[in-house]
Amino acid sequence: MSYRDIKIAVVGCGRVGTALAVSLCKAGYKVSVLWSRDSKKAARIAIDCGAAGVSTLREAALGADMVFLTVIDSVIGTVAANMAEELKGCDVTGRCFYHMSGALPSSVLMPLKQTGGSVASLHPLQTFPDVEMAIRTLPGSLFCAEGDEDAVARAEGAVDAMGGRFRRIDSSMKGLYHASAVMASPLLMALVATAAEGMQACGLDMEAAREGLSKLSAATVEAFVKLGPEMGLTGPFVRGDAVTVRSNLEAMAKYCPGMVPMYLMLAKKDLELAEKAGTDKARLDEIRKSMEVYEDVLFDR
Repeated sequence: MSYRDIKIAVVGCGRVGTALAVSLCKAGYKVSVLWSRDSKKAARIAIDCGAAGVSTLREAALGADMVFLTVIDSVIGTVAANMAEELKGCDVTGRCFYHMSGALPSSVLMPLKQTGGSVASLHPLQTFPDVEMAIRTLPGSLFCAEGDEDAVARAEGAVDAMGGRFRRIDSSMKGLYHASAVMASPLLMALVATAAEGMQACGLDMEAAREGLSKLSAATVEAFVKLGPEMGLTGPFVRGDAVTVRSNLEAMAKYCPGMVPMYLMLAKKDLELAEKAGTDKARLDEIRKSMEVYEDVLFDR
């Protein structure tokens, strides 16, 4: 079967579901069925994709070859169980069912597997703060999948058609995989937000802080991609500059003490990277001694 003949159902028309439907449609797949608690959302996507909105999970499952449950993590298991209940007595042989959670394994779809379908998880390593950005960034993302072979193989074809990159992951690693993604996105947001608070304490307005830090952060990510973490590292740690680190810590302790724990924690990783990059170990040890003074106070040793 050509991928252009494969019919797609999207169950849940939020940011991810909308982006997936639009992206697969543009890639040449036939997005045939949409289901959403909000019928207006489904109707808007249907106009763009030529899909039909349906009112039951049974109709969604039977109207497609690949069924994507793009609902929030906390209800994936419930939706899968409800869909399986509605499919009792139906032949679902050859159908593949997916969820798109980064944290949950494909086994959460076990009720659908027990009906005779194949199941997998397919997670795009991407952030989707709004629908427009989701539609723009989803297609070229890295997607990681695990589950039944048939479902995973079909997922790989869909990712290739959208222009994305595809990797397989072991089901037991989903928790660590998602934790790593959290560090690179929502926790990165927390880090940059904290830096912006420091800039505001210096007298910069938020607009200036956001503009300046966005360019700095973007250049850092570019260096990570082009050079890797060791060769792309800049700043006082790779220079072995204990004087500057002490100055940083003194200023934060005086004006923004809440920044100190985060700085110390991340500085330990930068010291590891700096050592791998070839920075003199004696200079790095001097930085560590400067940091220990604040760690002793912070953790009340």
